[in-house]
This record gives sequence, C-alpha cells and structure tokens, in this order.
Amino acid sequence: MMVASAALAAVCSALAAERVTLVTPNRRLAVWYTSQFNQTQIDAGRAVWPTPDILPWDTYVERTWQKLSLLSGNAASPALLDNHQSRLLWEAVVRSTDDAASSLLNVRETAKQALSAWTLARAWHLLPAMHTMPLHDDAQMFLGWSNRFQEQCRLRNVIDRATMPDALAGLLGAASTNVRGILDLLPERLLAAGFDIVEPQQQRLFDVLRERGVAVDLLPAANDAIDSRCCRIEFANETDELRAAAAWARQRLECEPKANIAIVVPDLKQKRGLVMRELTDSLVPAARATAPSATGKVHPPFNVSLGVPLGDYALVRDALAAIEFSLGRAMPYLQVSALLRSPFLGGEESEMAARARLDAVLRESVADEVSLSSLRAHLREKQAGCDRLVTLLDDVIALRPGQAGDSSGRPVPLTPPACSQHFGRVLAAFGFPGDQALDSTDYQVLAKLRDAMTSLSSLQAVQPRMRPPAALAQLRSIAGETLFQPETTAGAGTPIQVLGILESAGQQFDALWVSGLAEDKWPLTARPNPFIPAALQRGAGIPDASALASLELDRKITRGWLCSATE
Repeated sequence: MMVASAALAAVCSALAAERVTLVTPNRRLAVWYTSQFNQTQIDAGRAVWPTPDILPWDTYVERTWQKLSLLSGNAASPALLDNHQSRLLWEAVVRSTDDAASSLLNVRETAKQALSAWTLARAWHLLPAMHTMPLHDDAQMFLGWSNRFQEQCRLRNVIDRATMPDALAGLLGAASTNVRGILDLLPERLLAAGFDIVEPQQQRLFDVLRERGVAVDLLPAANDAIDSRCCRIEFANETDELRAAAAWARQRLECEPKANIAIVVPDLKQKRGLVMRELTDSLVPAARATAPSATGKVHPPFNVSLGVPLGDYALVRDALAAIEFSLGRAMPYLQVSALLRSPFLGGEESEMAARARLDAVLRESVADEVSLSSLRAHLREKQAGCDRLVTLLDDVIALRPGQAGDSSGRPVPLTPPACSQHFGRVLAAFGFPGDQALDSTDYQVLAKLRDAMTSLSSLQAVQPRMRPPAALAQLRSIAGETLFQPETTAGAGTPIQVLGILESAGQQFDALWVSGLAEDKWPLTARPNPFIPAALQRGAGIPDASALASLELDRKITRGWLCSATE
C-alpha cells in the first residue's frame, strides 16, 4: 500500500476540523481525497468519524448558490438551468438567428459549440473585450447569440451553470447581503486541490470568499514528496502498448495484491473498447470465452473511469426504439426485429421461441420498413403463439398521443412533462423492463433512464410545448449526453484504475503507466475555440489557445506524473 506524503497527511488533518471544505476540479479527485481521508481514520483506529466536506468545484458553487437563494428568501431568485436545459435554449437561440446562412447550419452541433464557447468566455471573462474589439464573422455571430441567450435567461428568470460563479460572487460581494447569514453558510476554511490553472472566474470567487472571512488555500500537489523510479518503453503501435500495460498491471498485482495501480490513456474515449479488451484478456481471460453465470457477473479487478453514453446500453436502446415505434412512423425492419426479440419486452421469456419463429417468417413477407399498425395487421395472420405480444401492441396502439392532430395532420404539441408521462405509459404498455429479474447493472440503467425522462420534463422551463417526435429527439440527446458507469460491488477498492489525463492529476499511486505519449500526440496540439478570436484566447492564457500555453500545461502534468507513484 502506498504511503501518504506529508502534503496529503496535512490535508487529511485539516479536513478533520469543523467547517472545512475541500474543492477539486473534478469528481474523480474528490472521490480520491475522500477515500484517502477515510483510510487515515481507519489507520488511526477509529470506527466512526464525521463525513468530510469534499466535493467538485461545480457542485460547491451550486450548493452555495442554492443556500444563498434560500437565505435571501427571495421568491424571484433565478432558477438554475441544468446542462440539458441550457443546450436546448442555445439550440433555440441558434435556430432563431436572422442570418441567411442559418439554413446551412447543423443547429444541434452548432449550439453545442456555441455553448462550449459561452462557457469558455464566462470562465475567462472574455465577453467585455469581445464587445470592444473587431471580430471575424463567426465571433460576431456568437456574440449576437450570447446577447440573445442572456435576454432569454432574463425573460425566463433563469441562470445557467456557466454564469452562476459570477452571479454568486456578485451576491456574496454585495454590501446589502446579510453578513451573519452568509458567515453561517460559508466554511471557515476552503481548500482547493488540483487546480493547476485557476480561471479568472474562479479567482474572482476565491477573492470574494476571502473578503467574507473565508481562509482560501490553494494546495500544492499531494504527491510532491514521492520519490519515484521511472522508465520509458517504446512500442510499434498502440495495441502492443496497451497489451503490455495490461500484462504489467497483472504482474504488478500478483506481486502486491493490495497495490494501487493506474493506467493513464490520453484519448480514453476513443480507445475505451481496446483498453477493456486488453485488460479483460490479461486479467480475466475466461470472461470473454464464457457467458456470465446465472448467479451474477464476475467483477474484474479494474475500473475504467470514463462511462459510456446511456443510450448505448441495451435496455435504453430498446426503450427508445419502442417509443419511436409507438409514434406510428415506419421503421427499418431490422430495428423492429431487434425490438420484437428484446429481453426487456413483456412476455419475452414465455414467448421467446415463438417470437423468434415469427421474426423469421416476417423477414420473408414484410417490407424493408414497417409501422406499428402494419405489423399488427401482419400478426393477425401470423400470430404463431405470440398472444402476449399481440396484446402489447394493441395496448400501445391505444395510447397514441394527439390523435386529432392539427390542421397539417401532425400530432398536437404537448408539454414536456406530458410527453415524458406518455413515453412512460408506452413503455409500461410494452411491458418494460420485461418479466425477468434485472441484474444490478440493468437496475441502475433503468434508474438512469427514469432520470433522463425527468430531465425531459424539466425542459418545460425553456420550451413549454413540443411534439412527441421532437420530445423523443430530446430524450435521445439526453441519453447520448449522459455518460454512465454502473457501480459494482468492487467499489472504490478496485486495484487498477484506468484514467484520462486530467483525472490522473493530483492523485497518488503505487505504480503508474502513462500510455499514448507518441511525439505527435504529446504535448497536445492547440485547439482554440473557433467562435472566439484566437488572439484574445492567447492573451488570456487559455491552455488550448496556443502551442506555448499547451506545452506549459503538459509539462506541469508530466511533472505530476513523474512524482505521483513510486514506480
């Protein structure tokens, strides 16, 4: 087991005091500090201890904002938009532009890029300068969108997460604020760990907190005192490298079963499948050769930090397909076929063989695309022992929303909560999530799907009504943007952690392997945001804006790796 550095020991000691809060740039580092604090309490022989106040920066800002809103007792305080609501409002702003070129835009992707630029501009306080300098066409368009977005937020009395830190700093710094109440809700000491770069927006809030009597400390890296041995190995390609990393992790784990091992993969999102395959082959080789046992799944000794989109899980994919099928539009039969054989459809266990035979028959007789009503007509002729399936389809057909339609014959718009409720009734009519007992993973995925449908309902704050197909498109977007990784019984004790670049910063390990450091990939190339003048980004010192700034940040990250583990 690794030995805590003096810096980490000091942090854990400080957290044991009352009214001390630790904030981190990301959730992964917050979880790591929590586990380290808990371990120090166990090592000290304690059986119980107060839960330390450790949380990511965004969560801390939101919590403080909510507390301050309650303290003020002002019913007119702006409501907070979540990420999905902000994206939808940006889509509406982009779609409403008067520019003649707007018809050429991919509205959804453009809105995502504009939202990213807005977040960057707020974090680095770039908007005032953009109002006073010459701008290229894209920047001028973005500035116009930004003005419209702020106007829409004022009209709806809402605030987004990118604006909230500045708004919080303004409220805390206001002379008329209830000082005693603020001191009660603020910590006496705020520790900030892992902030290699402090954005101007963060710095302003730190300064205001200091003015209000909070002792704000920016902590050095917790791994500052670790003496490590380092080696460099070359490989012909990425697959060989990851295979070697997996073999190394297994050997290291066999030598020390309680070791804390990390593998850093810079482009983890793109390589997640390859990483999972190589680690599985090396650490649990039988897992890919045999089917999971009926009694449960074997949890491997590794954890990949990056989840996958919620929409990629079979349960969610089939649920979205069922909702789409219920809207009456023709779907490719290959998708309908997969839905008919879904284990999450009611009656699948008792009619599995009959539905497989029915599917084989329908493949020979139906068109390339099939609607719900046409499939029901086919089943009248070829029911083939699928009585429960026929009943399900009849129940779904009876639930179609907006039967009367408008003058164009399209379903009438509904409120987002009404759309969400209707989609829930459709899934219930289809018998979701099936008759079989769900395992832990599917149970968690089902809970996240329900959260996604709740998020769909919350879109009413920015779009009061939408047609069911548009609501389904939004639900798909929410599922696609929600990265999810089920919790396992292995929990935080999983010995091998696979991390991205930023997730690895600030932590300690017994052994660390950093992959993917080819000369054309490290240091990272500069990627300035296209909606903000590059010169303005470089002048502000944004790391992604210039090769020099990116190089300096990557050097700092490299130095952190070199002293974050003994090997």
